[in-house]
Amino acid sequence: MFKAVKIAKGGMLRTLGQARFFFAIFINVILIEQLTSSIKKFSEAVQIKTSPWIFPFLMQQSYIQMIFLAGVVLLFCDAPFINRGSSFEMIRAGKRKWIIGEIIYVLLLSGIYTLAIIFLSVGLLIPRIDLLNEWGKVLGTLAQTNAAEVFGNSYIKLDYGIMIKYSPCEAMFYSFLIAWCVSFLVGMFIMFLNLLLKRVPGAIGGMMIALLSYFQKNFSNLYTMSFFSPASWMDIGLWNKGVVLSYPTVEYMVSFFVFFIVGLIIATIILFNKSEDILKRREA
Repeated sequence: MFKAVKIAKGGMLRTLGQARFFFAIFINVILIEQLTSSIKKFSEAVQIKTSPWIFPFLMQQSYIQMIFLAGVVLLFCDAPFINRGSSFEMIRAGKRKWIIGEIIYVLLLSGIYTLAIIFLSVGLLIPRIDLLNEWGKVLGTLAQTNAAEVFGNSYIKLDYGIMIKYSPCEAMFYSFLIAWCVSFLVGMFIMFLNLLLKRVPGAIGGMMIALLSYFQKNFSNLYTMSFFSPASWMDIGLWNKGVVLSYPTVEYMVSFFVFFIVGLIIATIILFNKSEDILKRREA
């Protein structure tokens, strides 16, 4: 396991120094800034600083969910990450430990990417932030009134239900956890498809998961799609909300993640052990 972790660490160090990682974060800036700018304007108008806990509200927007997962697809589109030095690593560690290292790498990078977007959402509120362990007057007012529309944001709403149901720490933790799980699932799905077929289908498969959320939220006759759209689950405001939306329970989500992530990990390891021809083609 030590060798697998070392391989994952090497992949992390390479990726965090590449432009692709920063570009994946950058593509989230434009849409997130649309929400944060209106919050900052309102904060300045009322002369009250805002709490920074907006990530759960970002993950309620289907188009931000799509952009967030587009960044994931960009990061993992060529997984597993085989380069000219990979054969040497496999000789030293063994093929099984090498692919396990790649899986650990996808897990860790998914978490770091999610944390980076969270810090981005906080950073875009500077200098109008106050680190309070509460939702605060600014977010509370925007959630309960039409003040956001007055200050130029007519299409993004803050869900007051989240504020009632969760404390800021709880909402941030659950939103981070679900976004991390979805990112890891997408990364593993891309890796599996790339081993089974080739690189392009892996990226297409990842974007399909991202697009499911948009169709599920914008077409009322597709509500049952929510049971097969992990990206939609990043909206924690809908968790256990009731039968009206025919929305999956948290227990269903957990079972789904366990079943498919474990299944993808096993299938990926098996495929990789039989993929001598793919290794030669991708190293060429």
